[in-house]
Amino acid sequence: MNTLLHTGSVLGDLTGTVLFLYFQGCGILFTGFLLRKKDMITRLLCGSVLGSVLLMWVPALFSFLFGFTKLSHILAAGLCTLILFLLDLFRVESAPYHLPSRENMVAFVKKHRIFLILCSITFILFAYMLSTHTLLVKQDGLHTGQCSYGDINFHLGVITGISIQQTFPPEYTISPGHRLCYPFLCDSISSSLYTFGASLRYAYMFPMYFAILQVMTGFYCFACTWLKKASTACLAWFLFFYNGGLGFLYFLD
Repeated sequence: MNTLLHTGSVLGDLTGTVLFLYFQGCGILFTGFLLRKKDMITRLLCGSVLGSVLLMWVPALFSFLFGFTKLSHILAAGLCTLILFLLDLFRVESAPYHLPSRENMVAFVKKHRIFLILCSITFILFAYMLSTHTLLVKQDGLHTGQCSYGDINFHLGVITGISIQQTFPPEYTISPGHRLCYPFLCDSISSSLYTFGASLRYAYMFPMYFAILQVMTGFYCFACTWLKKASTACLAWFLFFYNGGLGFLYFLD
């Protein structure tokens, strides 16, 4: 496992990042075409989620023919680009999709400033905890703050197995010849980054940053839709994400 953690390079991490961000960008542009009437934060949220889904599913479709290889990912990126081109070419509305103007960005920040502050502070805390508690190489082995008894071991095996096997659908790494009976597409995003040369630790952690932002923004959008007021939605958001309850009292004994 130590060898797997140290495989990859700065160039590999950068290439994996570009791949991930490209699909994120495609998702955001798709929602720009399809959800024109929604506000910016909803489009960004749906676009980011769609980008993650695209990176799960579109390379998987090509992988049935070409295996889980770089070629399948390049073809998937090309297909997304082609669809975006066709959407722009045959758009129903006369006005093309434009990126938000400076005025729209200022209005967006002003309206959601409380959430942006809360989300930024919480994200920084999450990023710090993730980077200091996940797959740290020590002299006595690997240290992690996540479930190290079996869960993270299994998922790391799935991530590397999908990439290294290159067969699709993949097989169990601990039981060759038996098809993997697990919803493995949740791990295939990391497998995609790993395939393009990212280290296992980076490929495992990088998508999590976007996932937590999607969760935090998703709850805020839900609260805004339900409560009809940004300040009230921020209060609901704070109570939801910072409500640890009284469980800490058990540790006082």
